[in-house]
Amino acid sequence: MAITLVYHNDIKSNCFNDLLVTLFDLNHAGQESHFFAVSDGKGRGLSSDYRSGTVDIMNDNYDIGGGSCGVGRNSSKPGMRPVFSYSPKMGEFAIAFDGYMINGDTLRGNYGGSTDADIAARFIADADNFEKGIVNLTEVVKGHFCINISTEKGEAFTARCPLGVRSLIYGGGPNGYAVVSESRALNHIGMER
Repeated sequence: MAITLVYHNDIKSNCFNDLLVTLFDLNHAGQESHFFAVSDGKGRGLSSDYRSGTVDIMNDNYDIGGGSCGVGRNSSKPGMRPVFSYSPKMGEFAIAFDGYMINGDTLRGNYGGSTDADIAARFIADADNFEKGIVNLTEVVKGHFCINISTEKGEAFTARCPLGVRSLIYGGGPNGYAVVSESRALNHIGMER
């Protein structure tokens, strides 16, 4: 499993190709599902695509529009896509989740949701802002995880659990920045650690 976030500084820029390249570079363990969510930064929501089964990220025909901020996720388990959520205070967002919640069953019993990503999205959506939602999540969840978030307004957020077990690599370049599960995904999009 792997997650990626790409953010371009120019709101008119299209990060989708960089997002595809990072997912392609992270697609080395027989992933069977791939998800992308991209925001145009104008508050008009997120466009997305999800593929399951045998997928050729670089050659399949994707048409999800453009945007300056996006998240993606690869998984060896079909259907393990990131979650879309909505908060009355913050709007729509997509969250790419990688990890495992040891207390996930208890949290799902108390708060609902079918996956760990659902739980993460619920805690974040219930807060006053994304930063507070992420803090709430890290205070309640036991286990190890990383998250990347893209909002309908083109904002980007990333975090990992206080234990720091899962890696997130930050890279920057002339176009903006990216946060990926493995550093090799930065090389082909002109970003450095």
